[in-house]
Amino acid sequence: MKEDITLNGILKRLVSKGLIGLDSATEAQRSLNQHGFNLAAFLTTNELISPLRFAKESASEFGLPYLDIDKYEIIDIPEIVTHDTIERYLVACIGEKDDTLYIATSNPIQDDASSHHHEHCELS
Repeated sequence: MKEDITLNGILKRLVSKGLIGLDSATEAQRSLNQHGFNLAAFLTTNELISPLRFAKESASEFGLPYLDIDKYEIIDIPEIVTHDTIERYLVACIGEKDDTLYIATSNPIQDDASSHHHEHCELS
């Protein structure tokens, strides 16, 4: 029996714009449903879409600004954001002004990363 697959928002967007094929999107959604993997990693690792294009489309899909990290100097603030945190949550410190630390992340909707920063960095 063939499983009916409903594409989520970003996959539906990528197919409607002709950036990936329906079959590839359906397989990605099926694997996501079964295994709960990272969609961005799946699509880019399997070379279904470039990381840059996925980042831009995701930003647009979720109503978030696209940040070109190449335009920023990555700063090192080890006493606030550890290497472990950077590697675990794929974040980079991109600026600091007054009492605000600006952090870029590869996954802005990752709730546990945000919670971690608030808990371990004394952020409000």
